Amino acid sequence: MVKLSGFDLLLKLHQSGQVSREQLLELVRGDARYEKTSKRIIYERVRWLKRQKFIREDGGRLQVDLSHGKTWDLLAFLYWSRLRGRDYNQLVNENAVRIFESVFEGAETLKKLTQETELSKPTALKYIQILEKSRFLRREREKPLMLKANINDHTLYYINYLELDLGKVQNRYPLPDLPEVHSRKLMRDLIRIHTYSTTVTEGNTCTEEDVDRIMKNQPVKLTPRETLEIINTERSVKKLLEYRGKEITEERIKKLHSILMNNLIEKIGEYHYGGKRIIGSRHKPPASVVEIESTMKGLINFIHKYIRKTNPLLLAPLVHFMFVNVHPFQDGNGRIARLIHSWILLKKNLPLFAYDPENRNRYFQLLEDARNIDATEFINFCNLEHQKVIRKYVGE
Repeated sequence: MVKLSGFDLLLKLHQSGQVSREQLLELVRGDARYEKTSKRIIYERVRWLKRQKFIREDGGRLQVDLSHGKTWDLLAFLYWSRLRGRDYNQLVNENAVRIFESVFEGAETLKKLTQETELSKPTALKYIQILEKSRFLRREREKPLMLKANINDHTLYYINYLELDLGKVQNRYPLPDLPEVHSRKLMRDLIRIHTYSTTVTEGNTCTEEDVDRIMKNQPVKLTPRETLEIINTERSVKKLLEYRGKEITEERIKKLHSILMNNLIEKIGEYHYGGKRIIGSRHKPPASVVEIESTMKGLINFIHKYIRKTNPLLLAPLVHFMFVNVHPFQDGNGRIARLIHSWILLKKNLPLFAYDPENRNRYFQLLEDARNIDATEFINFCNLEHQKVIRKYVGE
C-alpha cells in the first residue's frame, strides 16, 4: 500500500470539485494505491491541508481553495511533476527543499551544504541523489563534489512555489545592454524584424522585404496563408503595444492569440485540451483541463512574482521557455511565447524580441536541451542573438 500524502489528497480534491467527507473516503479508497488507508490518516491530511489554506470546508463539503496564488503555484508544480513522471512527495520533502534552496543560493560544495542545512553528510547525499535523479541538481565536479541547481521547466515551477530569489542565479548569464526604444522609426523596424523572425521560425518562406511590402499594403509572391500570417502577426504586435503598460493576464494572452491566428485555425483565443505534440521534441505538453489551467495559472503567478525584481533579460526568456512547454493552444504557441517575451521587455522600454531565423534549428535544439537539463544556453542564445539583431538597426 502506498502512503497517502497531503499532496496526493490535494490533487484528488482538485480533480473532483466539492465532496463530502464520506465521498472523500470513497474517492481515496477507490484508488487501489490507497484502498487500505484509514479514516484517521485521511482526516489528518485534510486537517493539514486546511491549516495550510490549500483547501476549505463549507457546509460540510471540502474543496480546493483557489482564492490565492500559492495554491495554484503548488498545483502547477504537482501536475508538472506527474507530467515528468517524478515523485513530488520526495521533492517537497523538507530535506530536499533545504538542499535545493542552499545549492540554488550558492552552496555548491558538500561541505558548505552540510554546514548551511545542518544535515549529516549521509542524509545530504541521499537527498542530493534524489534531486539529481529528477534533474533538479547536476554535478559540476566529483572531487571535491561541486553541485549546480538546474533551471529547467520543472525546477521553475518548484522555484515559483518555494518563492526563491531569481537574482541568486542572475550571474550565470551575460545579460547584454539593449537600448531603450523611443523612436517611432525604430519601433517600425522592430515590428518588421520581429514579424519576419517569428513567422519564418514557424516555416513561413517570406523575406524581410516581403514583410516590409505587406506592411505597406504592396503585393508579394507568397501564398495567401503566408501573407495572412504576416498580417496577423503585425496586428498582434500592435495590440501588444497597446498592452505594454498593462498587466500580463491569461485573457490578454488569449486576445493576442485570437488576433495572431485569426482565419488560420478554428480555435482562436481559447486553450486546446487533448493530446498535442511539439515537432522534433519528446516533450508531451499538459493536455487535460486541470493540467493546463493549473500550469498556466502558475506561469502567470511566476510572471507577477518576479517581474518587478528580476532583470527582464533573464525573466523574458524564462517565461518564453515555460510557455512553449505548456503549449496551451492548438497552434501558434511559439509565436505567442515570443510575443510574451517581447511584452516583458517592452515594459522596460526595451526592444521587441527577435533573432535571425536562419538559426532556428539551434533555437529549437536549445529549447529541447533546456527541457532535458538546464535552460542556461537557451537564455544566452536569446539574449546574444537579440543583441545582434538590435545592433544591426541601432549600431554599436
